[in-house]
Amino acid sequence: MKTTTIILLIVLNIILIIKFEYIKKQFNKQQNNESWEKNEIAYATFKSYIYEYQKVYINNIQENSLDTLINSKYKLFFKIPISYCDACIRPMLKELKSIIPKTDKRKIIIITSFPTQKEVQDFINKMEIHDLVILNMPDNDFTLNTKELIGAYLFLLNNDLIAKKVFFCSKFNTYCYSSYLMAITQYLE
Repeated sequence: MKTTTIILLIVLNIILIIKFEYIKKQFNKQQNNESWEKNEIAYATFKSYIYEYQKVYINNIQENSLDTLINSKYKLFFKIPISYCDACIRPMLKELKSIIPKTDKRKIIIITSFPTQKEVQDFINKMEIHDLVILNMPDNDFTLNTKELIGAYLFLLNNDLIAKKVFFCSKFNTYCYSSYLMAITQYLE
């Protein structure tokens, strides 16, 4: 009887040790994910600060077509690179569509750089953004300083061609999208 109790206690201890190790492992995994997200947000915020009030490079040919589009009012530009991450931009496009009732949809301009018009149309159909202004132009014809820019980003622009309120999209900071759009809606009125 005594040995059975001891064996039972030993087995119970082993089970508890295994369970606690599993819980500890899950907790550490969650902490790592949260840490990753915080670092991603901090980097995006820092990068946004660096690119605030940067001159936008626009090729002369493209500048003429943008003059009529911008007409001294602020527009929200969403620059999507050709190698876009679906999980990164889809939530932002959803948020952009949600502010359309509050602002003029012609004030939201999506810039893509697909090689063919068919790819642009496929992108529009896939993302269901038929009602937004889409401009397709080569990557180097409309951009901020491209040395460090990777991924999609938003910014405000008027006819002074200085980027304001730059925001870098990431799948780790999707909950910041609505806050960003709320903060800039005053420029789009």
